[in-house]
Amino acid sequence: MILIPERIVEVEWEDSFSRFGWQEESDLPRMPSLCRSLGYVYEDSERGMGVCESVSDRPPTAQEDHGYGHSTFIPRGAIRKVTELSRKRYSRVPAARQNRVG
Repeated sequence: MILIPERIVEVEWEDSFSRFGWQEESDLPRMPSLCRSLGYVYEDSERGMGVCESVSDRPPTAQEDHGYGHSTFIPRGAIRKVTELSRKRYSRVPAARQNRVG
């Protein structure tokens, strides 16, 4: 049974920034990269926060991977801000918002 996490968040976090190849001293990286991740929280601990983009109601099998998709674990020291997001539920998708092919 797959448990669907209750919390959805946006996490702002710093990541290492690097460049490849040879550079002049003036072009060397001097700042980390600011990243943002959105997702369902599957872990929130002293070590950090884990978020995943997708959750399936089908458990994994030997033939297919299911469960949690596109996961990221962010170390606590890299996290700068966490914004809680709310769920909106729609009984129907408005016609103007439906994707149409053709």
